[in-house]
Amino acid sequence: MKKIILFVLSLSLLLISGCLGSNPKKLNTSILKSISETKNEKGEIGLTEYEAPTLKDGLKSLPFKVKLPHDFPFDFVGYLPPVIYDLDGDRKKLLVMFNTTPIAKEGIGVIVKAYYPKDEVNGEPDTSISSKPRYSEVELKNGVVGRLYNSDNVFFDIDDVTYSVYYLDFYKSDNQVYEDIIDIANQMF
Repeated sequence: MKKIILFVLSLSLLLISGCLGSNPKKLNTSILKSISETKNEKGEIGLTEYEAPTLKDGLKSLPFKVKLPHDFPFDFVGYLPPVIYDLDGDRKKLLVMFNTTPIAKEGIGVIVKAYYPKDEVNGEPDTSISSKPRYSEVELKNGVVGRLYNSDNVFFDIDDVTYSVYYLDFYKSDNQVYEDIIDIANQMF
């Protein structure tokens, strides 16, 4: 009798773990629209570009959580649906782009990019050409050190994701853009 109970419990655990489903560390493409695919030299699908129907669907499809900033120094309508790049065609290495839609002014906006996983996907500018880093370190919330490029693009890591926040505003000084981008990045914690 004990063997039967152990067998039933083991089978139940196996079924439950199987029902929990797909690998949570992969992109869920079931609600995404494939925009383009490229094949590698072996003829296998490589880079695949997806678009989510809505921001909410895009966020749900990701294998990581994203807290997007919403308080901007310009009139903000919302985010466009994200564009998601599956870099190897295996749904494991991703670049995700979130673009804001400001009201009525060209030359203003924010682009948030997420590179996942951070140890395998890197979108930072190449600094190997110079012996000095081309960025300055900035202190963000929770003791996180960001890497600021050109006063308008800050990179930082949260868990297994590297984020980039790019802020464009043709109507402000570099100093004001610097202050604004730090405030925007800090909203992601």
